[in-house]
Amino acid sequence: MPVLPADESGEDLLNRREAAANCGVGVTTWNTYKRDCTVAGRLLLVGEVEHWPRHAVRSFRHPRPGRGSHRVGSRPQGSGNLVPREQILDRVTEGLNQDPVVTATAIVAELGIAAQREQAAASSG
Repeated sequence: MPVLPADESGEDLLNRREAAANCGVGVTTWNTYKRDCTVAGRLLLVGEVEHWPRHAVRSFRHPRPGRGSHRVGSRPQGSGNLVPREQILDRVTEGLNQDPVVTATAIVAELGIAAQREQAAASSG
């Protein structure tokens, strides 16, 4: 069977497998991604089979989060606290006792812990 020429307009339709391949993920992952409003609203049923315009898949592919991505202000996946969890409360309390107006940013930097850990320790202490 001859290969179809690429549709430069992006209006050609991709099924689940093609959409997943276009995003560089497996079909199971695409099944999660297809719920995103960027592509969910573009779903077309052709003979009861789900299809999406290539341009909708392409526009979703670029800004989507992927492995190794992280929110602004968070640490990269897999990095741990420099202080063991069971010592965080004591270390945060110690820092607050030494300087009651110390900022959360200063404690986080000094202890090498996630901001969420510091905030949880400060509010529980």
